[in-house]
Amino acid sequence: MSTLHIIQGDRDGDKKWIERHAGKRATSGFNWVMPKAAQPGDEVIIYIGGHGFFAKGRVRSHTLPRPDWQHRYGAKVGSIRLIDPPIPLEAIQRSIPKLTWANYPRSITTPEPQIASQIRSLIDEYGAALPKFSAAQYRAALEKMGTRVTENLRTMLSTHTRAPKLILDNQQLAQSAGQTDPSYTNAHYGRLGHMLARALGHRGKERVWTRMIGEDSRNKKNGLIQWRMHNALAEAVRAMHWRPTIRPDAEEDIRLAEKSLATLDNTTRKAVIDARRGQGRFRQQLIELWGGACAVTGCDVRAALTASHIKPWRACSNKERLSAHNGLLLIGTLDCLFDNGLITFEENGRLCTSSQLSAKQKRTLGLRSGMKLRRIERAHLPFLKWHRDKEYS
Repeated sequence: MSTLHIIQGDRDGDKKWIERHAGKRATSGFNWVMPKAAQPGDEVIIYIGGHGFFAKGRVRSHTLPRPDWQHRYGAKVGSIRLIDPPIPLEAIQRSIPKLTWANYPRSITTPEPQIASQIRSLIDEYGAALPKFSAAQYRAALEKMGTRVTENLRTMLSTHTRAPKLILDNQQLAQSAGQTDPSYTNAHYGRLGHMLARALGHRGKERVWTRMIGEDSRNKKNGLIQWRMHNALAEAVRAMHWRPTIRPDAEEDIRLAEKSLATLDNTTRKAVIDARRGQGRFRQQLIELWGGACAVTGCDVRAALTASHIKPWRACSNKERLSAHNGLLLIGTLDCLFDNGLITFEENGRLCTSSQLSAKQKRTLGLRSGMKLRRIERAHLPFLKWHRDKEYS
């Protein structure tokens, strides 16, 4: 069997060249950086940062010194075939732990024959069929997993069920959990898929566990990995009626937003963090906007009032996090119900209650027909619509 090499491609020019020439009898007109020992006919796996194992091909020339890069050699590559979808780095690390290159994939390498065989198997098994599971089986598995399905995973899954045709890419899913890096989804969906398999009693030799969640493919517009969630899983997630059992932890949200916060000046950064904690300028703005009283009941006992975001802090831009129109001043009971998606407000401010609440529960909670926001401004509307669409159940 021929020798296998892992080489690198950039996210722009190289990636576009690969996509344009994949499946054609084309050989690159330029030399790819290559191990000096590479020979014509050797296999190559092309890794692209942020995507993973992206394509495979063959060496089509002898290696020559690169005039633009001292101590580096290059060779032409042809017979390009896309690995569709790309195999993310997290899956490579998890599936082939002895491939030490994957711990810091910034170079080229020629894996030992045994590891090269594992790489070939990973690529071959990537498209293997999975057994079909019913919605009832998925729901039983999710219930069995319990709190191991974290708040962020619940948010990602719930967001996925509302996507057109159940399709979202890894960046969109990361953003739903307040993250910006697509690899966040790759890692967390990978772990979730593995947990699902175990809870379902699936003992297959899957290497890419995200396929327990949905069928993966490449987003043709941006090249990112995307998943079409299995219909049965989507049905099971909807049936779970997931809402946080406690208020999302403010300090955890702040920690996860560290990169975004680091771009702000100290004064603005403090204001944004205080807004998540329901303190500082954000709370004062809501007190002024609502006249120091609950936005619904008119209760003016300050100790009983909570300054809370309409669109959750973790899903907001820094500007939205500081907007008084993205906040409500509510008594504790209403604030808790609103945060958990059990109540929301229509465009005219009328309070809506979830079908999950019985008539007796509504009476006990003091929810009455005709309750509404005491005032509403145009700037509130997009945030309230977001809450109705994304949080209310």
